Amino acid sequence: MCFMKRQILLIVLLFFGFSSFSQDWSDLIYLLNAEDAQRAAANKEETKARIQQTKEIYHSSRDYPSTIIDGWHKVMISDNYTLCEESKVYVVNNQITKVFLSNNFERRVSFTGPIRDAKAVVKVTKSNGQESNYLDVYFIDDIISPNSGVSAPQKPGQVCFYSDLKWGGTISVNLEGYGAGELTTYFQQGQQPNCGQKGTLTFTCKSGEYAYGATNGNRDWGGRVTITEGHCSLIRLGK
Repeated sequence: MCFMKRQILLIVLLFFGFSSFSQDWSDLIYLLNAEDAQRAAANKEETKARIQQTKEIYHSSRDYPSTIIDGWHKVMISDNYTLCEESKVYVVNNQITKVFLSNNFERRVSFTGPIRDAKAVVKVTKSNGQESNYLDVYFIDDIISPNSGVSAPQKPGQVCFYSDLKWGGTISVNLEGYGAGELTTYFQQGQQPNCGQKGTLTFTCKSGEYAYGATNGNRDWGGRVTITEGHCSLIRLGK
């Protein structure tokens, strides 16, 4: 199923309501998971191509800036295997002090070396708390336009799902582009949890509008949510 078909399917479900398709919910999840697997395979090939292109552009240069000025810079970050993406880093005294992967998601720097020939090596703390492998940071833009700077990265926002449906059982939630999760507990009527509180399901996302769907087998929910920088949107799944 291509991306466009997925979007059409989500629109149909949101328009007519998930309740009309409850008996086919497992088939829907299977299709979405199959598409995710196909997309992962395609992304792997795209990543390999980006790694090769980044290295070719970097090594084709005959002149590198002696230092990188303090401030924000757009870079390419790669682990030379599964990751190669445009990101932003903050430089102080020719060393990287902050890393925002994909220009949005900050990762704490656990190791950084000096920038030499518009390239550095860093380690960051991943979202699961584990330390990454060594990552190569290429200052491609600074090679092309020495001492160029960029604006600060846009911070992500969050959407937090919770339920006050007593005896609602397990609620499966799917957020467009960010996968799925489950709610297994409920809050008292009128009780509004904090974003990320235990018992909620919270996604951290880039700013934008996303479709979501949820079901407990007997009741279905669906809609769209707008994520804004630094803000958490609460979505109650109830009666």
